[in-house]
Amino acid sequence: MMQLHQLGDNVSVSELAEVQGIELPPLMRTLTQLEKQGYLLRSVSPYDKRIRLLTLTPAGKAILKRLTQVIETYQARVSQNIAPEHIDIFSATLNQFACNLRTIREEDNKTEK
Repeated sequence: MMQLHQLGDNVSVSELAEVQGIELPPLMRTLTQLEKQGYLLRSVSPYDKRIRLLTLTPAGKAILKRLTQVIETYQARVSQNIAPEHIDIFSATLNQFACNLRTIREEDNKTEK
């Protein structure tokens, strides 16, 4: 939901899967659950009927806001007594790990085809 919110309204399912770095089947299961709970709307693209677009509902935006508050509270608690520059280095390192994993996954997918 956070990634969808960051991407904005009317994001395609395939675009969300690509950004998340996950396959479509598990993403579709998650999207179906979010839709059943009223947090997400799926619609057909007016330009291409094969493309499904995703939009957070007001209920989805509200739960996301609450979730963000909870995450920020816990982040503040777990980062107590850690210098901001150390947190920055740690975050940059985690981001580089994520980038490296995405690159490896893309390379592996190319060699499998």
